[in-house]
Amino acid sequence: MFPLELNGENHRVLLVNINPGGPGGSATQYFTSDFNGNTFKPDSAKQKWMIFTLIC
Repeated sequence: MFPLELNGENHRVLLVNINPGGPGGSATQYFTSDFNGNTFKPDSAKQKWMIFTLIC
């Protein structure tokens, strides 16, 4: 989890690596939230996936 400032507001980003089980096999989901030090409350229930392209 790491901090992120977005539109002047502080948020936290949580990354979750999935292998297998993501779209196409391995994948990474991310969640943005408010975090008070104890409770992580996602900003949205919608699934969010990181997308990348490998160019060889």
